[in-house]
Order: sequence, then C-alpha cells, then structure tokens
Amino acid sequence: MLNHNCISSISEGVLGSMKYLRILDLSNNKLSSLPQNIFSNTKLEKLNLSRNNFAQPSLESLTAVRETLKHLDLSLNEIENISSESFSTLTKLQALNLSSNHISFLHEQSFQAMSHLLELDLSHNPLQKILNEMPWGSLGALRALHIRNASLVSISTLPLPQITTLTLKDNFLCNISQGVFEKSQRLRYLDLSSTLLQDVPLHLWQQTKRLVFLDISNNPIEVLEVNSFSGLERLQQLDISGLRLKRLDTRTLHGLRFLISLKTDSYASVRSFRLQDLLSQAPALRKVTINIEESTLSHQVQRAFGTKLRELVITGSNLQRILPDAFAGLSTHELTIRISGTLVNKFPDGLLRYLPDVRYLTLDFRNNQLTTMGPEVLAAVTKEGSDIHQTQHITGGVLLEENPWSCSCELLWLGRWLRRWLRETFHVHLLSVEATLYVSSVSRKATCLVQGSNISLAIIDLKQSDVKCEKTVNKAVISVFSFW
Repeated sequence: MLNHNCISSISEGVLGSMKYLRILDLSNNKLSSLPQNIFSNTKLEKLNLSRNNFAQPSLESLTAVRETLKHLDLSLNEIENISSESFSTLTKLQALNLSSNHISFLHEQSFQAMSHLLELDLSHNPLQKILNEMPWGSLGALRALHIRNASLVSISTLPLPQITTLTLKDNFLCNISQGVFEKSQRLRYLDLSSTLLQDVPLHLWQQTKRLVFLDISNNPIEVLEVNSFSGLERLQQLDISGLRLKRLDTRTLHGLRFLISLKTDSYASVRSFRLQDLLSQAPALRKVTINIEESTLSHQVQRAFGTKLRELVITGSNLQRILPDAFAGLSTHELTIRISGTLVNKFPDGLLRYLPDVRYLTLDFRNNQLTTMGPEVLAAVTKEGSDIHQTQHITGGVLLEENPWSCSCELLWLGRWLRRWLRETFHVHLLSVEATLYVSSVSRKATCLVQGSNISLAIIDLKQSDVKCEKTVNKAVISVFSFW
C-alpha cells in the first residue's frame, strides 16, 4: 500500500511491471492528478484515492482500466462538479464513493454511462436540492444510495427500481412528498434520522411495504399513533429514539409481528406512558436498546419482554443508579445485558437475583463510571441462596473495560473471580488455540489505576501485593479471598 505517504506525484511507469495488480490504496496523500497511462499494464479492480486533492476525477488515467475497475473511492477530495464526462468511460463500475467533496449540483447526465453501478455515496456534499429525476435515470441497477448530511431540503421521485437501501440522515427534509418512492418499491432499508421530520410520514408506507429496517430517530416528531407504522408488516428493525414525543400510543408497535430489534427512549415525560406496555406489543423482539432518561433504572423494563429476547442494551447519559430488581421478569434462557454510556459508578448487590431462568448469560459493563464492585453483584442464584464463588452461571463472561476502576483491596475478589472464570471456561469448553488466545486477550483489557500513580494493571492480574489493604475488610470479601 502507498497510503499515508504525503505523495504529491507519481511517475508514469511506476506500476508498469504489476500486471496482476488488482487492489491499490493511494489514500491520504497529496495527489491532484495521475499520469495518463499509469494503470495501462494492470487489471485494477479496486482503487482508493480518498483524502487527496483531486478537483476532478482523473478520467484519462482510469480509461486504461475501464473494463476491470469495479470500486472507486474519491471521498474527501476537492471535487466540485460531476459533469456528463466525469465517468463516461467507467461503464463497469459497481461502487462509487464521492462523499465529503464540494459537489453542489448534479448534471442531468452525471451518471449516464454507469448502468452497472450498485452503490453510490454522495454524503457530506452541499447538494441542497435534487430538482428532478434525471441524475438517476441511468442508474437502473443501483441497490444502495447514501446522501447523508447533504443539506437537502427536498428530494424528487427516485426512478431506481432495484434500490434496496437509502440513507438520507442529517438533512433538512421536514416533509417528504408522496411520490418519492413510487418508482422504488423494492426499498428494504430506509434511514430518515435527523431530517427534521415533524410527523411520521404515513403516506410513504404504501410504497415501501417491503421495508425491514426503518430509522426515524432524532426528529421533532411529537406523536406516535396506533397507525404510525401501519402497512409495514415486514419490518424487523425500528429506531424511534430521540423523538420529542408528547403522546405515545402503547399500541404503536401492534401488528409488527416480525419486529426483532427496537431502539427507543424511556420517554419518561410522556403522560401516562409505561414502557412495558409498549414493549409487550412486540413479543418477537430479540434485541432492545433503551436510552433511560431518568436517573434511576427501576421498574422501566420489568416484565416487559417475551422469551425470545436475546440482547438488552441499557444506555443513558443521566442514568446514575440501578436498583437490584431492575431486571425482574426477564424469563429468557439466553441473554446478553449491556449497560454502557451511563454515569453509574457502582452496581447493587444481587443484580442477577431476578435472572434465575437465564442459563447462558453474558454481561457487558463497558463505558460507564465504575470504580469498584462487590462480590454480591455477580453472585449466582441457587436454592441455598446467593453463591459468590460460582462463575459458570455467566457463561459468556463479563466485559469491564472503559471504566475508571481503582486498584483497591475491594477489587481483589474480582481479579480472582475473573481468573477462575477463565480457567473453568477453558476446561469446560475445550477451546481451540486461537479461541483461547482471543479470550485471554479480551479478559485482560479491563484495567484499574493504582492509587496515587499513573500505573494501570489488568484487573485479572491484580494481587494483594499490588494494593494496600486496611486491616478491617468486608467479611464477604475475606470469604472470597480465602476461597482461591
């Protein structure tokens, strides 16, 4: 690779002997042009010219590989105009990335020769408006179109009969006209997040019945009604987080029988709204991400899910406290609980007390404000009571990095617990050499800071000689110390 080398020019014959060259990365240089015959003796299929100084596509140099070039990346350059000649010879191109340039206008014939193009990225360009259908007329094979953050205030009908993925995130659309998708009815993935939509665009659903993914998050939408998603019977993934809801009908998800993934806020400010009532309308959910707006996680997700739930993600920049019974009623046999992006600095004892039916549990506590943790937090639930010595009830392990852990006497038990989990996991599962090395590496990512210094230690390696323990130590901690 020749990327990241501050190259400002390349001599014409430098690739002359590379007749088998298929992939070339010239990104992150200072190139503004290429020699006319630089690729003449190659069979180049993939070319990365991103993060350079090209003001125009280097068409003359690319003509030599017009029959073989499939992927071209010109993102983060200085291109201002796409004329009818810009890509006229690249008839076999399948993927074109023009994002983060200075393109403000699309010519009617900008992509006229690109009948094989499958993916086009025009994101982060000051397009403002796409006034008519003409720029898309030759892109009959296009499957994916990305126009993020392009200052769009309107968009015309898309004559793209094969398109399945459309990204319009971070624009100023406010409202979308009814006929936009009348010629694009194979659409399956639609991202309308952060587009200033004031209402759910109900009028679009009759033309987008094949949608399996919909993101309308971070819009000033104030109402979700019982019919907000009527007609989207195939929908599998939905993001309704970050809205400005004043009213939310708990039957909003009714009828979405294939919905397996949902992102939402807890919407604590919505009058008479209970998150459990909304979630109970979607029994097929397998993954749920909830941004908790309150400072305490208590009742919000209790008894809210069916037995198909496999992953629960809890986030919240205001969340500071989690009550011991917060996960009461989760009756699934396999579950990953992720808690991240919160202000929580300590988990309560008995956090797993209400998860006796989960046989295959994984805990992800990364990216919080945790400084310490007591042994009762991870204690197993048995007929005789809690057992702080067991580890295999958390089959998938515990991820703890990206927290300000403090190396202290109170954390010694956790280091020993992690070592035992690792030892028993290797014994029970008979992992391959590669898997063993990977698990060992991951288990050492969580580190704590030695008090009064800048020294970090892997928690799993923490020993009593590394910390100063007071004479009076919690009895539960002592019992753990003596167990190993």
